[in-house]
Amino acid sequence: MTAPSCIDGAVIARADAKLAAGARPGLVELARYFVTSAIALGVDTGLYSLGLRLGVGYPLAAVAGFLGGLGVAYLISVRWAFHTRRVGDARIEFVVFAAIGVLGCC
Repeated sequence: MTAPSCIDGAVIARADAKLAAGARPGLVELARYFVTSAIALGVDTGLYSLGLRLGVGYPLAAVAGFLGGLGVAYLISVRWAFHTRRVGDARIEFVVFAAIGVLGCC
């Protein structure tokens, strides 16, 4: 019997199942939210830098970066990071999500 390789899909699936079974759902969601936040920060910073390189003023570049990061954070959060939704209407949920993001900037 040979040792499983790092790219063996069955080994990865078993390890993922063990992690999910052993970890509390809140901790898994928290870890996924940190990954989501890092990706959103990359989008925010990337759009801001792109705006500056294109000659857009820094206030407009900052707004574009923030909105891009906000959109990415929301999409990844509802599709991957969190399993349950607290608000039934997606529009209201996005407004609340955006308000929390705006308040976090102040």
